[in-house]
Amino acid sequence: MTLIGDEMTTETRATSKQLKTVNGRLKAGEGWIGYRKGGASGLSKFLYFACYPTPGAPQKFVNSKANDVEDAYRQLLAARGASDRGVVVLPSEAARITYEHIREQYLADRPKPHRSLGTSTSFSPR
Repeated sequence: MTLIGDEMTTETRATSKQLKTVNGRLKAGEGWIGYRKGGASGLSKFLYFACYPTPGAPQKFVNSKANDVEDAYRQLLAARGASDRGVVVLPSEAARITYEHIREQYLADRPKPHRSLGTSTSFSPR
């Protein structure tokens, strides 16, 4: 249940007919929208969408955190568009990035200082 203003509303799950309709808009290899198996009821609480972030990469399943089929479809199109523009990290993956991840990557990518054999590392005034 969700509180909107003073009203309590129940989020309804997408029907199989709605899922069939929206998945029918997608060509083979463009993605998939649906509930994943698991959870207490046997199916996930929210809709998931699946897509290939880059050609040849494994398929990624992303929790849309919504039960509205059209909202999940828009998220799928946005993720596909981001991967077409060269964005490698999907928003769902970026949410899990921590300071330690950024620090490790920075230190790994940072160019090492070049020192010649004839120079001293300490400073001595004359």
